[in-house]
Amino acid sequence: MTAIALPLELVGLLMEELFDDKRSLAQCSLVCWQWTIASSRILFRKLRLKPQVEEHASYDWYEMFLLQIWTLSRLCANVQQLTFTSEGSDGQPVCSGPVLQHILAALPNLRIFEMSYLDFNGSHKSSELALSLPPVTSLFKLERVALRNVLGLSTYRGRVVESGSSDSFGLAEFLNIFDEIRDLQLDNGALPFMYPVTWHLLEASPTPLGRPQGRLLRAERVHLTGQQSARSLAVLQHMVDLNGLKRLRIQLSPAVLSLVDDFISRSINIEHIHLNLRLDLTFSRGASRV
Repeated sequence: MTAIALPLELVGLLMEELFDDKRSLAQCSLVCWQWTIASSRILFRKLRLKPQVEEHASYDWYEMFLLQIWTLSRLCANVQQLTFTSEGSDGQPVCSGPVLQHILAALPNLRIFEMSYLDFNGSHKSSELALSLPPVTSLFKLERVALRNVLGLSTYRGRVVESGSSDSFGLAEFLNIFDEIRDLQLDNGALPFMYPVTWHLLEASPTPLGRPQGRLLRAERVHLTGQQSARSLAVLQHMVDLNGLKRLRIQLSPAVLSLVDDFISRSINIEHIHLNLRLDLTFSRGASRV
């Protein structure tokens, strides 16, 4: 019996047995077209990029990635989890908001998006490529979005001017590209000294950008940890449909417990709350690691 004569379901089961053997999966993809389709579903299921800071490159890393995936329809159709991280690298590469929208739009079956140790640029600065792209009008629905130590989420328009301004918040710009995130995880455990956290900012409740088309973000589970938990909670209170929230896990300073009380009072269908009080989140100096 030739490889082509095998039922597609059987070929798929064979490929699943090679889940952790990327080399063998790559070799299987060369056998025939049927095996290429089956192996691609596993080979490209999880895509992890570790960008580097390149000062003299013609395009930024996220622009190069977008230009590449536009030509790789087989890869795009199979990616279910996308991770951007520069953990362990020198510097924190910037990720542009408009280009990120087009990257997500190119991955129709994406379920999980993770980003860590990057600088989210929002729409404050855009390259020539970003300015030439047509706007993405559709909002995205994902199972999980996890952000860890991403700069720009806690600052005005994603850049250096501190939050507390009345019209924008970096986190709001990021969340405004989504319609639904079932599991939202925000962890900012280590802030750089260029973004100082002070007592009055912990108490601030900035008004974020308005939601696209006036629709609130749907989320079932929210997990907030690190120095920016209070400010993130204040933003989410304006952006999330609290009637659909089921679980909340948060680290918080005792001094801003009123934020949680107000948040929970509006979440009429919440089923589980895990509150972790952190005394080391109460300070008036620059950033520290928690």
